[in-house]
Amino acid sequence: MEPDNTYLAIIGDLVKSKSITDREAIQDKLESTLHNINERYSQVVISKFLITLGDEFQGLLRPTNLLFDIITDIVEAIEPVQIRFGVGYGSISTKINDVALGMDGPAFYEAREAMDKAHKYKGHVIIFHSPPADNSRLAVNTSLLLLSQVRNLWSDKNKLIHACIRANMNQVQIASQLGISQSAVSQMMYKSRIAEIREAEGNVKQLLNTLFGYHSSANNR
Repeated sequence: MEPDNTYLAIIGDLVKSKSITDREAIQDKLESTLHNINERYSQVVISKFLITLGDEFQGLLRPTNLLFDIITDIVEAIEPVQIRFGVGYGSISTKINDVALGMDGPAFYEAREAMDKAHKYKGHVIIFHSPPADNSRLAVNTSLLLLSQVRNLWSDKNKLIHACIRANMNQVQIASQLGISQSAVSQMMYKSRIAEIREAEGNVKQLLNTLFGYHSSANNR
């Protein structure tokens, strides 16, 4: 069982932000997205997400299997601009603030180290970091890394279909929304292995439940 003083610190950074044509519009979109995340996931957001420096943002969560959902919601809202994420799991040494500023501790140290590693990858990536590096934590990091890299291989339409599946839409509804046939949706889902990816995402939630132990009852929506 993990100690009570454990949290998930998330640091996000826009990829190649200096080359974005309309940075002000993206900043506004990011700010609005983070506000929505703070509202939608208020039961697990401990210190609210906010933009901290340039195109970087951060937030603090209670240990939750909603981690991947939260990251994916942010990613979907900001695309085609890509985001790299560093996630740290650990304690906080200072007072917990309402917004994710002015705090310190191992969770943020781990998140920063994870972000340093994330900068070695091209495009969207998620790196999870936490000592000790036992099998469950290694499995979480491996799963999040692979899922983020699969997304980099998808077309824009694949990403839209994935978003629709996450919203519990069926193939007929997706076809209507995208203006293509149901058989085309089925073929695209098969080629991009979206069903298998959704299964893997569910497995990540189970891994996180195992890692966080007693927190699992607070994770489910």
